[in-house]
Formats: sequence, C-alpha cells, structure tokens
Amino acid sequence: MASKGYARLSNGYWQDKDVLKLRRRNPASALLHVLAISWCSDHATDGRIDEDTLLYVLGASEEDLNDLIASGMLQPLPDGDGDVYVLRSYLKYQNSSEQIEQSREKATERQRRKRERDRDTAVPADDDHTVTPVSDDGHATVTHVSRRDNHTVTPVSFNQEPITNNQEQNPPPTPSAEGSKADDNGFDDEGFRAFEAAYPKHGNRRRTLDAYRLALVDGATPARLTASAAAFAKACRDEGKLDRFIPQPANWLTNGQWRDHEPAEARPELPSEAWIGRNLLERLPDGVDPFTARRRLIALVRDGTPPAEAARRIIDEAEATR
Repeated sequence: MASKGYARLSNGYWQDKDVLKLRRRNPASALLHVLAISWCSDHATDGRIDEDTLLYVLGASEEDLNDLIASGMLQPLPDGDGDVYVLRSYLKYQNSSEQIEQSREKATERQRRKRERDRDTAVPADDDHTVTPVSDDGHATVTHVSRRDNHTVTPVSFNQEPITNNQEQNPPPTPSAEGSKADDNGFDDEGFRAFEAAYPKHGNRRRTLDAYRLALVDGATPARLTASAAAFAKACRDEGKLDRFIPQPANWLTNGQWRDHEPAEARPELPSEAWIGRNLLERLPDGVDPFTARRRLIALVRDGTPPAEAARRIIDEAEATR
C-alpha cells in the first residue's frame, strides 16, 4: 500500500523540451518518468531508483529505459555500480527523505500534545458536579447538576422572548415553482432530461447541467451523451456496482468518462500516437503547441473527419497564421 503524500509536477512539465522530445519518440518512456517520480516519492529515496524496479516493478521495457536515460532525465548514479539511477532535478520539486522524516516527527508530536490536552480537559460522563456561584451579598448558592438528569430547556430569541412550540427559529424558505425554474437558469431541454433519466445516479442538478453544457461545447451531442449514459448504466448493473462507487454525473461528464462508454458504432477509431506524430506533430510549424494540435485532431476525428484530412487542416491553419 502506498504511503500518504503526494509527488509534485511543475506547471511547466508539459512543455519541457526534453519531455516533449521523449514523448514524441517514445510515449511509454515519458510515462515511465512520471511513474518513477511517484515511486521515489512513495519510498522517500531522494530520486534514486534501481534498474530492477524500473524493469520489473514499473514494467518498463529495455527500450523505454534506454530512451529515458538518453533523454538525460534519468542519470546513472555517479557512485553507483551501474544499475542505480537518479532522476534529474528530483529534489528541486520533491521533499527530501530528511524533510519527510521531520514532517512525520512534527505530526507525531502534534498528535501527542493533542491527546494530552484532550485528556486534561476530559470530564467523566457519569460524574455529578456541584457548581457554586457566589451571589451579590457574598453568600454561596449551590446548584446541583448531574449529567444523568434530564433537562427541559426553553430557547429564547435574540430579544430574550421565549420561543414556543408553534414558532420556528429561522424557518427555511418554502420552495416554489419559480425558484426551481430559476435554479435551472431557464434551461429546459429534452436531451438533458433524457441524459438525467439514463444516468444511473442523481447528483447536484446545477453542477450536472453546467458539465452537460461544457460537454456539448467540447463536441458532444445530446444523443451521444444519452447513449453513453445508458451504456454506463448497463455496465454498472452488469457489474453489480454499488451506488457509492458510481461517480457523480457532473464529474463523469467533466472528466470525459462519457467517451469511454459510447456505443462501438458511435465511436470512430482514433489514429495511433505514432501516426499522429508522423503525420501531424512532426509537420507542425515552429512555435505551435503540439498538445493543442493533438487535442484538436482527436476532436475532429471523433466528429467524423478522416484523420488525414484533419491533420492537413490543422497544419494548413497553423501555416496560414504564421
């Protein structure tokens, strides 16, 4: 089981020159770099990792490992015996093992102090207590209080008037048809209602509506979203998936999981990463963001544009704006 904590990637990781070159040459090797960062963080190795871990734990191939070393992002340990490596700039972004240990010790000490405070302030539940307030004339007045006693408390309002049983304090507003309609911002669409009916779980309607609209902007159609929701619902039933393991519909839409459940006949075949690299990324003019171009090509293909035509269109548009 992984230990608690997180590894960090800088916001500029996606546009690092070495990362882009490695991803274009060997996407699996680029993924290996991320997995190695996570493994080193989990085991607090200060960025050191051995060859056996890379090959047999993280599942790298010899080619993946060689490409990662060739990129310079994984370097042989200077004092090692040849099969131990260190991730370049690891400690620039990750906590060292010493910092992790100090953090654990501080957390342990905080917990110890909290337990001591809780123990010092704890009051035995079954004890009777005698409170002895002093009146204005200096005589003590004794009030016996027991936690076992039942007490009837009459709440008072801010003006010290008792609140009777037929009164409510801060009564909640009564929902109205107009208010419900306002919550939907006037959106009344058969496609959205069909999606709601098909999805196997109800969630926050406003958030679901916002995510639904964004999915439409991203190239989905009402029919595709409803078909995906119905396919996902069937998969949940077939697997006997419990409700708590089914994502909220807004999250399902936002994360693009609807694409994973489109019926096969509605989901066009996407080109391979190697094809995208040869026919699009390597032909892009300098200065064009390759990730944006790739995402655009995928969107066009999913909407029915042949891959070669989509790549040609993106390249032509990029050259026209130079």
